[in-house]
Amino acid sequence: AMRHAGGTVLTASIDRLDFMAPVRVGEVVILQAQVNYAHRTSMEVGCRVDTEDMASRRRRNTTKAYLTFVAIDQGQRPRDVPPLVCATEDDRRRFAQAQLRRSERLAAAGRPPMGAPL
Repeated sequence: AMRHAGGTVLTASIDRLDFMAPVRVGEVVILQAQVNYAHRTSMEVGCRVDTEDMASRRRRNTTKAYLTFVAIDQGQRPRDVPPLVCATEDDRRRFAQAQLRRSERLAAAGRPPMGAPL
């Protein structure tokens, strides 16, 4: 999120935190993250956590989550982020799914999406 925003971001929410398997002592933890969606000042980042057993080199997916970050300026006020460029069909799928999740988050908070009738 910081790389995409080009500066400081704050965590606004974490949702869909799914634990699929435990992380065992001695395993290497591998975290992958990707910006799925960018709105005016916020971004959704999808995170995937895998572990690797060093002896067998076997990897397992252990955790996944969606986080929302808001870019802020030096005065701690929200600031605009660049639009997200979707280069592949997979990028476009992630973007569309993230748009739906954003709408659901806003509805759950009692806030209509920007541009929606009140």
